[in-house]
Amino acid sequence: MKKIGILLDSSCGLSRKQAKSMGFYFVPILIDFDNKEYRSGIDINTNFLIKNMKPETRVSTAAITLGTLKISFDEALEEVEELIFISLSKYLSSINSTAKQLAKNYDGRVHVYNSNFITPWLQSEIPFLREAIKKQLTVKEIFSELDKHKNGMLAFLSPSSLTFLYKGGRITKKQYIAGNLLKIKPIIVVKDGQINSEDVIKTRTSGKAYNKMINLILEKKKELEENNFIVDLVSLTMDKKANIELFKNKLEENNIKKIADSFLAPEIIAHVGPNAMGIGIIIKEKNKSTK
Repeated sequence: MKKIGILLDSSCGLSRKQAKSMGFYFVPILIDFDNKEYRSGIDINTNFLIKNMKPETRVSTAAITLGTLKISFDEALEEVEELIFISLSKYLSSINSTAKQLAKNYDGRVHVYNSNFITPWLQSEIPFLREAIKKQLTVKEIFSELDKHKNGMLAFLSPSSLTFLYKGGRITKKQYIAGNLLKIKPIIVVKDGQINSEDVIKTRTSGKAYNKMINLILEKKKELEENNFIVDLVSLTMDKKANIELFKNKLEENNIKKIADSFLAPEIIAHVGPNAMGIGIIIKEKNKSTK
């Protein structure tokens, strides 16, 4: 029997098949799409939402039920001595708190990470987590490494409209009405796994939104590098053909030629809409030459 196993929910951006092939256990978040229920990472994915979401679409997410989590814990513990569960950010879902309550029934065999990760940042941890399984690191060692990166996450997202942010409760009705009347192109700030409905940067056109996002992320990059952190920039562009080159060209104007492509899992797309685009920053580590 293996000592440590890792269970991920579908907000990691992997499908169940991909997760299994990498050595992870997997549990799907439910997505209601026009009154039909889907299991994220099993029978619905990001591409489906990008192609099929329309302004009139009714889409919402539902937290993993206690019963489903229990089945996932029990099945994994038939093969491992201890299980680590890493979920969608505790600020965006109740999954984390539900899992912590359930874990109390397993006599210390289930460990729920205090997650504030969303897709791109959890994706960046996948190589480490795979290595952790291979080397059978301890729970303490795994949590310690994850803790190094979970604070300092920052992204700016510009949805094509306010519709899905309002439907998902991420902005208020007042913000939704005012934004539509004034034809606001909002920039949503995603910081350390949180989306604050009051923390919205207002611009009037897509071009201004893109420039503003790039300027903000470059300021943060400079600040982190001045404090000797190694960082990566990541594109969160859904419509890559239309917008990825725009981002890259504008970054090249600022002497930045390296930016990774990423995506958002269906759980996030359901709230920000299919044509959201943005840019984020991932802190890798302290520059070893300055330690």
